[in-house]
Amino acid sequence: MDHLIPDFLVVPFQKALSHYPELHQLEIRLKIMHRPGTSTMSARPTLATLLLGPQSRTYLIRVSPAVRLGNKLEELPALPEDVLIGWFGHELGHIKDYTHCSGIDMAGFGLKYLLSPSFRRAAEFRADYFAVENGLQEYILRTKHYILHEADIPPAYKARIRKYYCSPEEIEALVQELAGEA
Repeated sequence: MDHLIPDFLVVPFQKALSHYPELHQLEIRLKIMHRPGTSTMSARPTLATLLLGPQSRTYLIRVSPAVRLGNKLEELPALPEDVLIGWFGHELGHIKDYTHCSGIDMAGFGLKYLLSPSFRRAAEFRADYFAVENGLQEYILRTKHYILHEADIPPAYKARIRKYYCSPEEIEALVQELAGEA
């Protein structure tokens, strides 16, 4: 873990990671971006390790320093901890998904994610699925509720969330489905 990562992020990251014992042997780094991006967080293997096997890669969770809420920027420390745990839980779901891909598959994954809306939607569903499967459903639901109902997030961002990510109702159905399998 980078020593420049503030505690307000380390704690929720570690709480989310505690739900993913299968990822504990991986090298996962957090990186605070210099300026806000189009996403609050994104996970990917580092370019230098992209073509290595899943267990040999270094994974990076890039974190925007702030979230754009309407016409203002909300600094991450102002976000509720459980929302940050949900965000990290989702990104760790992506990393779990990546562990099923060879190096060549990872390169294709990135291209398909950028070019195919249906592939992107499926990838986002899998990330939420893994988060729920690993016991983070309350955090995922809290994060979705925050984004869609509490935060003053621009309508275009909310529309992108609705287009590519699971709705709270889909998460609830997934929780019921997984409970039925237990």
